[in-house]
Amino acid sequence: MLPVIFLASWQVIMPVLLRPWRTPGEFLVANTARIPADSVLVASNNVTAAVCWFCNRDDVLIVGSHGEYDYGLSHEDSKHRLLNAERLGHLIEDNAGKKSVVFCTDARQYEEYAAKLPKPICRTVGRGLVLAQFTMSGTDPNGRIWP
Repeated sequence: MLPVIFLASWQVIMPVLLRPWRTPGEFLVANTARIPADSVLVASNNVTAAVCWFCNRDDVLIVGSHGEYDYGLSHEDSKHRLLNAERLGHLIEDNAGKKSVVFCTDARQYEEYAAKLPKPICRTVGRGLVLAQFTMSGTDPNGRIWP
């Protein structure tokens, strides 16, 4: 009897368990073409794996705690990949006029970081996530300026 109740209630329980920011694929797929190929891509630790996967990048910098990336970040050649808000701000300033810096995080964390960062050129919000582009504007493959 318990499996029947579980299966019957799964359709109600599932959306609650999978909050939008836990399933960022749709948002990232819709916005990946807008991210300039030569941009510096930064993500908070809770969405880094999804950003790497959907953006097909292996050079994503991580903001926040190291969490599950502790082992990889402990290597000498990867220690620079972990940033805090202050280092992210410096990265954005250092790339002004050179490269775009694109930051992906959940909306709650973005509000925490926003006061410590320069104003983005553009910002896209959806599914509980924020994708913010700083410094120079990039173009998508169709030649349109983002946004």
